[in-house]
Amino acid sequence: MSADDATWTLQDAENRFPALVKAARKEPQVVIDKGAPAVVVVDAAEYHRLAKTDRDVSPPPRGDFLALLQSFPELSDDEWKIFWERPPWVERSPPDFSE
Repeated sequence: MSADDATWTLQDAENRFPALVKAARKEPQVVIDKGAPAVVVVDAAEYHRLAKTDRDVSPPPRGDFLALLQSFPELSDDEWKIFWERPPWVERSPPDFSE
C-alpha cells in the first residue's frame, strides 16, 4: 500500500489480499501494475450500484454442479449447432478396419 491509503502495488495486493478486501468494503482500492492503474477493487454493493444491476455475481455453492450448469445463459438451436456440428472445413474419413 502506498501513502495514498487507497492505492496498492500488485505485489502488496497479492500478499495482503484480506486487507485489500477489507479496505475495499470502505472505499474503492486501486491496484497498480507496472506503474499504471490495472484494476479497481470495490465493494459488491457499490459494483451493483454502478452497474445498475441486482444480479448476483457470486458463484454457486461449491460442489453444486447442477446450479453451475443452470447459471449458464440459454442458447438458441442455432447457437447449439456450433457445438454439435463438425465445421465444414474439417474432413474426416472413417477408419479402415479391413486389416
